[in-house]
Amino acid sequence: MQTRVFIVHLQSSLASRLFFKAKEVGMMSNGYAWIITDVLTSLLDLVDSSVIELSMQGVLGVKSYVPRSNELDMFTKRWRKRFRQVYPDMDPVELNVFGLWAYDSITALAKAVVEMGSTAIPKLKKPDTRENLTDLDALGTSELGSLLLDSMQNTVLKTALSGEFRLINGELHPSPYQIVNIVGTGQKSIGFWTEKDEISYKLEIDGKTAKSNNKQLGAIIWPDVFKEVIQSLPYAVPYEFVPVPITRSPNSPGYDDLAYKLFFEKHDAVIGDVTISANRSKYVDFTLPFTESGFSAVVPVKDDDRKSAWIFVKPLKRELWMTTGAFFVFIGFVVWVLEHRVNKEFRGPKCKQVGMILWFSFSTLVFAHRERVTSNLTRFVLIVWVFVVLVLTSSYTASLTSMLTAQKLQPTVTDLNDLIKNGEYVGYQKGSCVKDVLKGMQFDSSKFRSYSTLEEYNDALSRGSKNGGVGAIVDELPYLRLFLNKYCRKYTMVGPTYKTAGFGFAFPKGSPLVPDVSRAVLKVMEGDMNNIIQKWFGNETDCPQKDIMDITSDSLTLDSFKGLFLIAGVSAGSALLLFFLNFLYQNREILVTDDSIWKKFSAIAKIFGEEKDNSNVKSENPFEGNVRQTATLFAASETFPEVLPNPPFQSLDIRISDCLGASPAPVVLFSTTEPGTPVHEN
Repeated sequence: MQTRVFIVHLQSSLASRLFFKAKEVGMMSNGYAWIITDVLTSLLDLVDSSVIELSMQGVLGVKSYVPRSNELDMFTKRWRKRFRQVYPDMDPVELNVFGLWAYDSITALAKAVVEMGSTAIPKLKKPDTRENLTDLDALGTSELGSLLLDSMQNTVLKTALSGEFRLINGELHPSPYQIVNIVGTGQKSIGFWTEKDEISYKLEIDGKTAKSNNKQLGAIIWPDVFKEVIQSLPYAVPYEFVPVPITRSPNSPGYDDLAYKLFFEKHDAVIGDVTISANRSKYVDFTLPFTESGFSAVVPVKDDDRKSAWIFVKPLKRELWMTTGAFFVFIGFVVWVLEHRVNKEFRGPKCKQVGMILWFSFSTLVFAHRERVTSNLTRFVLIVWVFVVLVLTSSYTASLTSMLTAQKLQPTVTDLNDLIKNGEYVGYQKGSCVKDVLKGMQFDSSKFRSYSTLEEYNDALSRGSKNGGVGAIVDELPYLRLFLNKYCRKYTMVGPTYKTAGFGFAFPKGSPLVPDVSRAVLKVMEGDMNNIIQKWFGNETDCPQKDIMDITSDSLTLDSFKGLFLIAGVSAGSALLLFFLNFLYQNREILVTDDSIWKKFSAIAKIFGEEKDNSNVKSENPFEGNVRQTATLFAASETFPEVLPNPPFQSLDIRISDCLGASPAPVVLFSTTEPGTPVHEN
């Protein structure tokens, strides 16, 4: 029969009824293909999980692709935290592309308003109250609406939550489409579609490669295994699958509950990721395991940047580097203003003065400045700034040392016993027997937290125990390998592997099918098992985050040094203000003239550029005054110095000014044999 293809473009409520009816009439089987559009695929979380599992298996969907980014990860964390605070009893609702577009639109609108500036005060045209206010044409409109519209159409957000946000002819720039296949209660990515490359397995955006990823926690490979097993039996066994969702909901059954229902013959068999355990074997009979056995722990790690050629810039964030550089220039300018008129080292050609500003300021970084300062205000500014530089250099050195000496991929803990000692919270998969095993290892049951998806694992480990998450995830090896394949750059497996019996199919006690099914499982394990795993999980050596690393940064931020920069800025600004107030006071005769403001400013600037005359400053020589000075005359031979014996008496009339306008005082030089007596003038 020729395959019939149906394209569904409906809201979630109508689509649920459509697929339920299609399942009833047998149109979800071979010979029919169903494709759902973006409006339903992006809002698939709103569809009842029972409808998805019973009536929508194998449906293809297309939706706008949202690339992973640090901005999106941080926003998702804030969203989930806020959602748990407002709705503590509800399962978290995942963000969809429509919500991200709405957030990006508001961000673009705010940016457009900022770029317009405050050139005009927005006014609203009053509506015509005689008309019906439900008519949009009669409502008030802003006079700046057209300008705001033009500004928004020119706004581009390179790092928007939904990717690049750009308007072309008033329409949002189309994003690539992701093609997904509905499996279980989740979606399996099978490829991408772009206008340029059409359908492809890989997608490159800004040099980063995204690959289709079909790895979901609890992906139902078990029905395929069971089908192969049944086909290997020497006789026909009719069967029908009845999906049972395992979620975090309190009313959702666990794996133990399924074993109990099988014991009471409410089911004929349980096919799934059911771990063979001693407790469950009391109620059911298991076949031989069809997966590897054991469980271990996954903990966060940090990537190593020690080989980076630019690691020396990583200790400080970009905004801290820029603020520090700006303050170096600002402090140099303040010092130049304070010293320009009284210190010859800060005078000269303009190029020399600019060089002095930069040299003097940046030389404080290594405390290599030799220029002496004369102003007390300058000394005050430098004392504060040198302290700031000391703190900055010490912090930079400590951070860089930490980056260079940290071990590569160092886990937070190395053993499950470390989790017990540290009192860390431990995550596990809901319904898993791992919880009972952990209790037997003396773990505090109040430190357990259950999760159901890979995304929940990632979110819990990212937040950590102190922020409502966990310090480690303990689960069975198939799930941990699946998790590490998706988040291979952020986490690692630690500690020994604790052996378990693996996954098996469960049948009622005494079922005659158990021996035959066990032999059939061995045949499948030897033959088609690898093909089944490849079909559902893909190549487990691929890492979807190979080119998109989420690096946890230890760089110092501006927030840690805002107080220091505030103190330095206030100190330098205060010194600058005091200097100018004093300077204007000393030249107040210019300010009180009737000249224009421009002439006053020119006169003040001219005086500021001139060197200050220090001739009226009293000398610090303790021997000056109106007292006649005495001196001893010495002579030196060409071969060695000596005091001339019995030199002839000479009286030299030398006058020294006291720099205060007093009459000069004669100084008489006497011989060394007959020192004179100072003569005081009346």
